[in-house]
Parts: sequence; structure tokens; C-alpha cells
Amino acid sequence: MSEVKAYYSETFKTGLYDIDVAGNPKPSRLTERMLLAANDHLDLLNWSWTHLYNDIGVALVLIEVSLKITGKMRLGETVKLTTWTSKKLYPMLMRWFVLENEAGERICEAMMNCVLIDVKTRTITNAAKYGLNLVDDDTPPMEVSIKRPRFVSGVDTGERAADFSFTKTVVCSDLDYNGHMNTARYVELSEDLLGRDWLMTHEISEVSVRYEKETGYGETVETLGYDFPSEDGRTGTVEIAGSADGINRFSARIAYRKN
Repeated sequence: MSEVKAYYSETFKTGLYDIDVAGNPKPSRLTERMLLAANDHLDLLNWSWTHLYNDIGVALVLIEVSLKITGKMRLGETVKLTTWTSKKLYPMLMRWFVLENEAGERICEAMMNCVLIDVKTRTITNAAKYGLNLVDDDTPPMEVSIKRPRFVSGVDTGERAADFSFTKTVVCSDLDYNGHMNTARYVELSEDLLGRDWLMTHEISEVSVRYEKETGYGETVETLGYDFPSEDGRTGTVEIAGSADGINRFSARIAYRKN
């Protein structure tokens, strides 16, 4: 364990699903890439998801994700992804990510916040209780400007109608090993809510998602979005609320600029 560092890097080549219809980095795909890299690092730390779930009876559950997109990706380009974590945040486990293109320019900064859940009781627990420890050296390998988002429960819209709406029923391909809709799918929901025509004329600069309650197979999620443009209309934010059976499942905020 002394040779395992608190940060980890890997590379990947961008594929067709990494870039959206307007040629911009796709937030949902970036989220999937980061989750896979995080698990690769956790495997080195003896924290792999399958080990935690099968051998210890706990699971890392993602409760927040935030992305700040600052650059572009070319199809077939090699991208370097670096991620790191800190042992100082038990029981909330924060992880940071930086993606860089071949020129060393930043494509995206991101942060994810997890909690450790007892699988049987579905309650938050502490890693130290199970003897799970991270490495001693948790010095960040690089500086980031992204901050943890501040969410207000619900969207204060008054009586106005939603500007965007999208309904999705959870199917088998949405489920992860835990039997609930995978967290990256909620970012996809936000992209599907905005739609192709919107994405062709707007560029997403930031995405923040807070997961409020798990969604199971066969449940139908109603996702509503409310547009708050700037005075000049060149930038703005879309506040998003997703619910099923009258229960909030996730909240999201997307910052954008018009092309």
C-alpha cells in the first residue's frame, strides 16, 4: 500500500459517444469515463466497488457530481484523465478529476461526492468502522478551480410552466449492479431533457447534479427544466428537477452559453 498514491492517471481515445451532436464534450459520457477511472484507482487502494459490496457489505453511493467544461475534444484524440481523493472527508468521500487533451490543455474539471452505505440497512456508515483506509499522502497533484455546488431543494419557479420536459421509464439497461438506475444516467436525462435542437445552439459549460433518492426498475421519472437566461441572453442556467411517484429523485443545474 505504501507504493499506491492518492492520485491516479490513465488515458483513453475519444470515441463517437464522447462528443455530442454539436461537437462538444458530452457531460454524461465524461461522467461515465470518470466513474470507471475512479473504480480503477479504488481497486489499487483495495476499495473496489465489488470488493466493498461482496466482501464487506457496503457500497459507495454517489450523491453529487459537478463538471466544469473548459475545452474541446477531437474524435480519436488521446485524453489524459487524472483523479485523486482525500482521506480527510470521512464519511463523505470527495474525489476530483482533471481531463487534458494531447496539448496539455484542460477539457474538464470535475468533483464527485460519495457516501458509504451499509447494503443491508441502507444507512450511511463510516469507512474507519471497517478498517478501510486511504494512503497517507493525499496531497492534490494539481490545482483546480471547481467548487462544490450549493443546491437549494426544489426549483423556485412560482407559477411558471416548465421550459423543458422529458419523461423516462427506467429499463434494464439503466440499472447498475446495485439494482437502481446508474448515476451517469441522470446526467443523460438532463441532456435528453434539453434535446438535440437546444444542444445545436447552446454549449454546456457546467453541470451539477445532486442525487436525492434511488430510482428502481419500472419507475417513471418526470424531468422538468426551467431556463434562466442572462440579461443579454448569451448565457444562462437551466434548473432541473426530476421526480417519480411525487418523490424528488434528483436536482440539476446546467450553465450554458449560446453559440
